[in-house]
Formats: sequence, structure tokens, C-alpha cells
Amino acid sequence: MNSTGIVIAAAQITPVAHDIQANVERHIHVVELASRHGVDFLVFPELSLTGYEREAAGRNAFSPSDPRLLPLREAAVRAGISVLAGMPLESSGKPFIAALVLSPGRDDLLYTKQYLHEGEELVFQPGSGGPMVSLKNEHIALAVCADTSRPEHAARAAQAGASLYIASALITAGGFDTDTTQLRSYAQTYGFPVLMANHVGETGGWLTIGRSTFWSAEGEVIIQGPQDGEALIVISGEGSMWQGHVVLLD
Repeated sequence: MNSTGIVIAAAQITPVAHDIQANVERHIHVVELASRHGVDFLVFPELSLTGYEREAAGRNAFSPSDPRLLPLREAAVRAGISVLAGMPLESSGKPFIAALVLSPGRDDLLYTKQYLHEGEELVFQPGSGGPMVSLKNEHIALAVCADTSRPEHAARAAQAGASLYIASALITAGGFDTDTTQLRSYAQTYGFPVLMANHVGETGGWLTIGRSTFWSAEGEVIIQGPQDGEALIVISGEGSMWQGHVVLLD
């Protein structure tokens, strides 16, 4: 890959229920591994710092300056990597489902999930999205799980000039074909590559399927993670030239 290209990665993990410290430490471990593979932008799944524990979302909610984020923030700086972590975000009412991007030498970027799955409204409130991530000549549009089920979400990203579309997700076996068919269609329709970072194993009572995937702008699967086991899915390239590999996590 030449110097103008980008290396992105999906961190396919199994969060520990009700143990934020353990999850932060796991994130840091993956950040350190990603740094050894030259990753520029590392993406964790939806609610990665807490797991998909709806009933605990309120008491586990973070603020953007939460001290619990400090070790992860420091790890991102040491590694020189932009890191997207998922969390419930404090608000004056119900928390948001948020993705916080920690980038060395830059202000944090905050994205809040705009569209909720049925039942999520009991615990969370819809968010307002957020700005794109500009990195290595790429303009990266963010999505969180159910956002990708709404075609207008991807359409707005394309209209805004996105060159990559990246989704943090929680996908089970039952939803995988529908969700990934939709994501593939966005790549083909709008001509931007798409990355989906999924959980693996059980979280919040849901059995997820892993298989984090990167599609080219033509809708071709460039790389896909395993169905079982934690992994780092690494993709490098630019434009129409992409390649990927999978690193199993210990």
C-alpha cells in the first residue's frame, strides 16, 4: 500500500457483561495489536465498552470526558490510531447509543445512533448522528446497527461525499443475511466500500454471529471474520484497490 492509502480494522470481540474495566482493558489490548498491523482507524462493535446490556445502560452511561475512557484514550495516543468505541451516552433523559472516536491530536468525534430497533426505545432515545471522520484522504461516514436498515441513512452519507461507510453492529444469525445484503447494496449503489464490525458470542442475551465484513465499492466481499472467535479484521488500500487479512485474538 502506498503512503496515501488507509488501513482500517474491525475489532470483533465479546464484551464482558457488567465489567467496564475488563472491556476497556480488552479494547487496549486490541489497540496495541492493531498498531502492530499499521492500522489507522480501529472500529469496535455497538456498545462495545459495556456489551449490549440494555437494563444496565442508564447506570453504565458515559460522558464524553468520562475518566473511565482515559486509559483507552492514552492507548490510542501511544499507538497513533483513531479508535471508535461504542457506549451508552449520558443525556438529560434516556441515554443515547453512541460511537465515540478518539483520535491522537484531534478533538473527539461523537456519533449517536439515529434509528432504534424495536424495544430499544424503552431504554434509549434516538440520536442525531454526527460528522464524518476525515482521515488519510478518506471521508468516513459512521452508522450504528439499525441506522443501516434505513436506506436514507446511506443516501445522506453519499450526498455528503462519503468515500467509506462504516457500521458498528450487533447482528445475529437470524438477521445476518438481511443486514449484509443491505450493506452490500449500499456499496454497489453509492460506490463506496463498506465495513461492518460485529460482536461475536453472547451479549445481553443475544447470540451474535461475528463475520465482520468489508465490501468493495462493487459489492465484492474482500475479507470476512470468523463466525466463532474474537478477531481483528484488517483492510488496507484506497479507491478500488483493497486487500484484507484476519488476525485471531488471544
